[in-house]
Amino acid sequence: METTASLGLRNTAFPAALRSGIVPQARARSAHWLDLDAPSALPGGLETLLRVALDHLGFGLMIVGGQSSVVYANAVARRECDRGDALCIDGDRLSAGASRQCDELLRALSGARRGRWSLVRIGSGDERVSLAILPLTEDTAEANGTALVVFGPRGRCRDLALEFYARSCGLTLAETRVLRALADGMTVREIAEQHEVKITTVRTQVSSIRERTHTRSVIDLIRTLSALPPIMAAMGHGL
Repeated sequence: METTASLGLRNTAFPAALRSGIVPQARARSAHWLDLDAPSALPGGLETLLRVALDHLGFGLMIVGGQSSVVYANAVARRECDRGDALCIDGDRLSAGASRQCDELLRALSGARRGRWSLVRIGSGDERVSLAILPLTEDTAEANGTALVVFGPRGRCRDLALEFYARSCGLTLAETRVLRALADGMTVREIAEQHEVKITTVRTQVSSIRERTHTRSVIDLIRTLSALPPIMAAMGHGL
């Protein structure tokens, strides 16, 4: 288990950061911003819309209260815990598979209630997941304060975003396969060997991809792919 990387940041640091310009000042509340304190006039209610929106995120989000009780988890976080490889929900409490990792997780959650940010890695091998654990309660003296747990994204998130991008650019199935391979860091020769086609065929496909995606070079294309939003298909929705 890798030790927790505690950043030692407290909630009181944020006003100073805002004043110094490190964090952009939030704009004044306007008609363009959702007012979470006001009754929702949106169809289905604001809470329902927010839940669906959070389920579309390609990474897990969880709110954990006192005694490690799970207050809320989006779809990705629930799937991670259902797998039970690294994390699980025991009753209503968040727990890690290995006892030592569970202790590390509990310390990070406890630290968040005191205003401390932490980064922990739970699990091993391909099942390892990174968690950023952040304070949500302004009063850090509150024993039952809540913490936000943000899961590091896994490959499925990137694959879906890439598929969405390929469709939006009108790529063919063959071009989409090449796009995935380029995103994995493969060369034109390696792609040709893997797909058992001529190098000239792959080069033609790459040229077509660049034209359809309006990118100047393969490097520009990879940079574009790396900036794709982390999305997932919420239950009942698809591409």
